[in-house]
Amino acid sequence: MGDGMEQFEFFGNESQINLQQRYYRLWQYLKAHPRLSFVGRAIGVDDPALNEVGDLAGLTMELGLLTMAFTKATIVDELRSVLEEYGLKVGFWQHLMSNEKTESRCNSVVASFNLPTGYKIERITAATPHHQLRSFQKLMQVCDVAPLPGYILRGQEVPTIAEMVISPQDEIVATGVSIFRHNPEGSYGKAAHVGFLATEPSQRGKGLARLLLARVILASYQEYAAELLHTGVRADNIPSQRVCRNCGLEESGMYFLGVVYPPVLEQEAFTR
Repeated sequence: MGDGMEQFEFFGNESQINLQQRYYRLWQYLKAHPRLSFVGRAIGVDDPALNEVGDLAGLTMELGLLTMAFTKATIVDELRSVLEEYGLKVGFWQHLMSNEKTESRCNSVVASFNLPTGYKIERITAATPHHQLRSFQKLMQVCDVAPLPGYILRGQEVPTIAEMVISPQDEIVATGVSIFRHNPEGSYGKAAHVGFLATEPSQRGKGLARLLLARVILASYQEYAAELLHTGVRADNIPSQRVCRNCGLEESGMYFLGVVYPPVLEQEAFTR
């Protein structure tokens, strides 16, 4: 990609856009680190440990936001407590992961689903019009899912599968994404972060989120030989828990953390 930042199609509120631009620049220097990951809206670290909490706190204060994937349940409470002592805000989600039944469950979801008449599914590519990408991002934002920058959705920085359901009125009514956010040379190089589900409120109850999640999971297996699929869901988000479990993602005993330095970013939520 060239130097003009406008082509990166950043999206969100002013704070989100500023961070997305900053993270893109920083990632060009950090991407070789085997434990770091990237989704455009955040930089993350895999498998955090208690003995590095000072470094993790310092990195969070430098970045404004740091995600922590594959956090062991045995350390999550102490890790959260120590990070909060540094003045950081910590949100956490259950880390649901794939297993030996996930692919067959997703095949069943797709095979049994009848898309409503006039609806269609499309994938974001390098050729997707800018206005359509904007509609995808706006739907994420409306549904309280922090939007992803365009170059991530197009797969121009890390391998990404981003699909959408389009209504007969040519409106995007549901989204689902799989991102191979981890360093390909690291321990989770064949793992993908799936989800980023958003459904237009009037279209809920039709199973569109479940369908898209199943589709991006299957595409991750088939197109990129994924070995692990994971997502983060709050324990009290019953609808999202149900969707994920219907697609064969189950509790792993680990947690996904979002750590925020309040002077830079006011809230820790990326998703419900």
